[in-house]
Amino acid sequence: MKRCPRCDNNIIIVKLNGEYGVICLRCGIRYRSKAKNEEQAYIEFLEKFNIKIPSFLKKYIVGIFVDYRLLEQTEIEHSDEKVSLDSRILQYLKEKNIKLYKFQVKAIKYILKGKNVIIIAPTASGKTEAFTLPIVHRILQNKKGGTKAIFVYPTKALARDQLKKFKEIENLTGVRFAIFDGDTPLEERRRIISDPPDIIITNPDMIHLSLIYRTDFSFLLKNIKFLVLDEIHEYTGAFGTNMHFIIRRLKRFSKFQIIGASATISNPKEFAELLLGKDIEIVEEHGRKSKMHFLMLYPDKSYYTLILRLLKKIDKKTLVFVNTHREAEILYKLAKKAGLKVGIHRSGLSREMRIEMEEKFKKGEINYLISTPTLELGINIGHVECVISLLVNYSRLLQRIGRAGRKGQESLGFLVLRNNDPISNYYKENPREYFSDIEPAYLEPKNEEIAYWQILAASLDSPLSEKDFEEFKDIKEKLLREGLVRKIGTGRIAGTLEGLKKLKNYSIRGISDRVKIVEGKRIIGERALPMALRELHPGAIYLHGGRVYVSKRLEKRKAIVERSKEEHLKTEALRTSIPEILEILENRKAFSTELKYCKLKVTEIVHGYVIKNIYTNKKLSIEKIQPVEYTFITKGFVFTCPALNLHPEGLAGSYHAVEHVLIESSNMLIGGGANEIGGISMGSSGVIFIYDGAVGGNGISKLLYNRFEKACRRALEVLESCKCKKEDGCPNCTYSYQCGNNNRPLNKYGAIRALKKLIRGEKIEFMDFIGERPYI
Repeated sequence: MKRCPRCDNNIIIVKLNGEYGVICLRCGIRYRSKAKNEEQAYIEFLEKFNIKIPSFLKKYIVGIFVDYRLLEQTEIEHSDEKVSLDSRILQYLKEKNIKLYKFQVKAIKYILKGKNVIIIAPTASGKTEAFTLPIVHRILQNKKGGTKAIFVYPTKALARDQLKKFKEIENLTGVRFAIFDGDTPLEERRRIISDPPDIIITNPDMIHLSLIYRTDFSFLLKNIKFLVLDEIHEYTGAFGTNMHFIIRRLKRFSKFQIIGASATISNPKEFAELLLGKDIEIVEEHGRKSKMHFLMLYPDKSYYTLILRLLKKIDKKTLVFVNTHREAEILYKLAKKAGLKVGIHRSGLSREMRIEMEEKFKKGEINYLISTPTLELGINIGHVECVISLLVNYSRLLQRIGRAGRKGQESLGFLVLRNNDPISNYYKENPREYFSDIEPAYLEPKNEEIAYWQILAASLDSPLSEKDFEEFKDIKEKLLREGLVRKIGTGRIAGTLEGLKKLKNYSIRGISDRVKIVEGKRIIGERALPMALRELHPGAIYLHGGRVYVSKRLEKRKAIVERSKEEHLKTEALRTSIPEILEILENRKAFSTELKYCKLKVTEIVHGYVIKNIYTNKKLSIEKIQPVEYTFITKGFVFTCPALNLHPEGLAGSYHAVEHVLIESSNMLIGGGANEIGGISMGSSGVIFIYDGAVGGNGISKLLYNRFEKACRRALEVLESCKCKKEDGCPNCTYSYQCGNNNRPLNKYGAIRALKKLIRGEKIEFMDFIGERPYI
């Protein structure tokens, strides 16, 4: 609800005789407005009580106004304390006119004491200096040959972007830096191997592959004193679990300090201990380098239309962040059609195309750049004055809007909510709640699928002892049975040539099987399963680089596609999922139900698809196909809803609606997107599964398992606050755009009753769901 600026109570807005009346029932404030709509009346009401929305911003209020905030520039406190650093470092600070902040001094002191440290501080605030300077000091103290530190960046582009700063430090201190990754020329590689620099900048993929193949570079990794992970928030999910194992592999060869850095992470201690291990010191700083005017808007039509209207009004260099490659492609297509100077940047496009778009944006050849999270990190793409973002949690938004105003200039930020979406509708009515929903970072260090591949990799790095990865004894025995490792002595096993061959195509960026997308004889991209099943089934329309394709066949991890002239169409898969509990890992009580966190086998089947208009989202037809399926092992939890006195379809619709709203309304609590978490309600039994959408599990369903009580209360509030009167609900409460059953059946009022009974603690018994029809 909209709030009173005096007492923070809910206000009501009524229309009488052509005028709007704005009333606070607690403190009695009343205001009459002749505005054109309710939102404009509310803006006038706020301004009457000195919550001023600057006049220049009013032209940007398109769609429905939700919230305005001035994110003030907040000074980060400098330190007067002197630090014991080498004179050459002090000279560097003097020449660069750098006065250290208190958080930097604290981090430096921890690192010099040999502690593992995670540094959390705003973008462009000096995190890099906070970890680099003490490491350079230690190297200058003990100037022996060889590499002392490895700086790991999640992408090659970001590593290269940081090199300029490191070279300035090198020029003044003599401590040498070099990049070693897949793009390093052969001659440069040879020079690094023959005369190792003090600090090597690389990425996780290069470390992983170099250890497996025991390259010359791998020997530089085996005696390091420091391991630095910048942008540590990127190591979530399956990628983070792979990084967890890579660190364990490195620890077999040397004992080193670990330092991590991030601009935004809400649970640094918890996350760091999952990723890195115990004994981590946290250094946190909060602030903002520049002033930003921030608006939250809700679409009156579609969110694509709202963003296009915004772009036509904004005459500033603007980054537009969306969340999926489909959203990026659709918005790019619409913006080009509207005649805007726009580019696109997402994974799956060629490196050359992404670099081309970055350069065009830097040079001003395009004014707007539409990006998936690929540009959330600190890559230098020039002077950014405005950021528009689709709905993500607040932590992620801070990362995105941090791309604007990095030089201290005033900037604009917009959060565009989705229309026809439960959590967006909730934030529309409760905007203040958005700013308290802080994303926790997550990973699953016990992911057995990743452990299988990473233990195989470790056996190739160097033979394993019985104590290495001893908690995964079953996996080591499985590798022995499969001939991928062999015994070479008492309790020791080593990788075989067959193991190396099998590991060759494994990607630490995504453990799932991948489907190659083929046009003619050319591979144009790839998608991970199970998502590929939904996007590349026969008949699916697929967008890639602004072009439209139709999938003709999906077979043997290959999708055969052809160019399509149906520029106005899109498809959504109709599917079902069948769960099987393989093992109960832990359980706990929540209200009156028992949550069981499990190892699951999930079979996903696509049996048809809906064709819709890409611009209006209008449903045009439903098509059936020969079913295609994919089975994978993952992790998740299961619980039972209370019994209801309804007919079987009413029961199934009630529990299906609970599953929908529980996932959709909790995404901001757990930081997950719709592609990362799945749900299945088992017919009329009341049994509901929530599971990780990644092979082996990525840890996100465990977050919901831990926060289940809060998620249930949020789900109930979403349902009760929706103004629709339909039995099956609407897109603002019960519908899910990821539903594989075309949002049928659903029962809003049954879901409300089920959640109320659950929260009240009514007795529940786990039901038999065998033979029940699954709904997703």
